[in-house]
Amino acid sequence: MRGLKVLPSGRPGRGRLYVNLPDGRAVAWYDRQTNRISVLADQHREAVVAALRPYIAGPFTVGPPPVPSPADLRRLALPPDEDLAPNRPGELLLGELEHGSAGTRTRHRLRQDLTAQQRMGDLLDSLEPEGWRVLHGVPLPGLGRIDHLLVGPAGIFCVRTLPGRRQRAAVGDLLLTVGRTEPRPDPRWIRRAAAAATRAL
Repeated sequence: MRGLKVLPSGRPGRGRLYVNLPDGRAVAWYDRQTNRISVLADQHREAVVAALRPYIAGPFTVGPPPVPSPADLRRLALPPDEDLAPNRPGELLLGELEHGSAGTRTRHRLRQDLTAQQRMGDLLDSLEPEGWRVLHGVPLPGLGRIDHLLVGPAGIFCVRTLPGRRQRAAVGDLLLTVGRTEPRPDPRWIRRAAAAATRAL
């Protein structure tokens, strides 16, 4: 199959290699630590191995993604008494602004982040009559918090909100650039968060 793209993730030489279709959907990844190729769709197995062959040294295994162990599921699970429904958009940022002791520049950035999350939260909340359930400030052990989580007819979606008024945003497979700022790994993070949220929920 032509058009598969191999993209690195994590520290150079140590992170995973992801194999994506031309439309950006991941079909497999190669874990350098375990020398294992995890294939999401078996019909792409041969093409995935061919695409990764230049990056693999030594023996390797190929198969479906590993199933989380009971210990993994306990680590990913949300506390049973964690009621997420009352969370307002930007709940954590509100607490930092009200009780934190950050400097002026940091507080200005927090206010920008809060405004962006509140506006996005209002837009997403308007989808509830269409059958969507929207949660804000969802904690995920080991990954921080998801700004907004949508659960509805089309599946589960994680939304990352960043302020960028009148700035051009460039979204790649692994990095996001807003204006002239340094690229951020938000696309990679949100994929990990979405996968973790799917398992936790």
